[in-house]
Amino acid sequence: MEARRLKVIEQHLLGLQEVCIVAAGRSPVHRIFGELSAISSIDLAANTLAGTLSKYNINTDNIQELYMGNLFSPNLGQNPAKQVAVKSGLSDSANCMILNKLCASGMKAIMLAAMSIAQGSADCAAAGGMESMSNAPYLHPKIRDGLVRGNHKALDSIDHDAFIDPFSGHLPPFISDKVSEKVNISREELDSYAEESYKKASNAWKMNKFVNEVIPIQNQKKAGKIIDKDNLKGGDFDIKKLRPVLKNGKTTAGNSCGLNDGASVIVLCSRKKANEMGWKVLATIVSMADAEQACIDFPLTPSLAIKKALQRASLPINQLDFIEINEAFSSVIVGNSKLLNYDIGKINAYGGGIAMGHPVGSSGCRIVVTLLSVLKQEGGNYGSAAICNGGGGASAIIIKKE
Repeated sequence: MEARRLKVIEQHLLGLQEVCIVAAGRSPVHRIFGELSAISSIDLAANTLAGTLSKYNINTDNIQELYMGNLFSPNLGQNPAKQVAVKSGLSDSANCMILNKLCASGMKAIMLAAMSIAQGSADCAAAGGMESMSNAPYLHPKIRDGLVRGNHKALDSIDHDAFIDPFSGHLPPFISDKVSEKVNISREELDSYAEESYKKASNAWKMNKFVNEVIPIQNQKKAGKIIDKDNLKGGDFDIKKLRPVLKNGKTTAGNSCGLNDGASVIVLCSRKKANEMGWKVLATIVSMADAEQACIDFPLTPSLAIKKALQRASLPINQLDFIEINEAFSSVIVGNSKLLNYDIGKINAYGGGIAMGHPVGSSGCRIVVTLLSVLKQEGGNYGSAAICNGGGGASAIIIKKE
């Protein structure tokens, strides 16, 4: 009875305000130490937010809240989200929050903004994620106590704070290999999916599928040059000849994502606000869910999150025209498609992180931005975006194209 009562309260709260998406944009995604490496994650996000608001003719004064996902906040200075707000021209009265849910940070930012609007705390908010993995700092935890003598190692924050499982000490490739064994995925399946991701992303750019979602940015290394395309991986190596990361494993550099820089953002508001301002509604938030299981199984958790979101929306999975699942590894997509019994050909229609890259704090929002593009250009109505995060978790959102 208590669970049922809480469900009724949850439905009541979510029903207070319909949550609409009225703008979406992302920076190009580039590999670590590439053309975006001279730009901080704050400047990447500020450029993306300002450009998105301008593109959709939304005045900055309308944004009451800003939620930004980010993993590598040390060395960015106090309250990175507020810095993004100021640099993008938001009002000083906008409430700002930075959050870290590992790879799902950008999606959780959207979820928090949507909940705020749904319950009436705000009527317009921006949410997204940002990451400059090129500028992720090294850490030296012993310096504060004083180093008397001897050799002392610095910690790479990318490994220490994002990749290494704190309980087992394993890196993601080991976990990818384990889930591949668990759901019986072959090396051939992993490589085949990765090659498909490369082809889809390359073809999507050739057919201008990404043009409307990308906010160009000035190249800080080459004056006057504008960066307006992703730095795609693939096409210059034989994936079948790549050695596995771990001996006797199946996960390789070819069927995994890279280390990348990028930012993404969407703008959400109530239906009432959209009507008042005359903003075109791109889509509505139908349902959201988080899921969690054992740390070692985190690549397979998106299937749990999607199932929970579908249940909350009372939707069967065959109502989803397209799904975006972040490509940390091929094993994530192949494994979750099997667990969901969903056509893998309708997952990541324009490719994903294996080809495009995975700037960890941004990707949870980036896949929602791309899902909007897919639904608009490929004729779908309902879509879901889901992303796993280390520690056993995942988040999922279901949207309906307007």
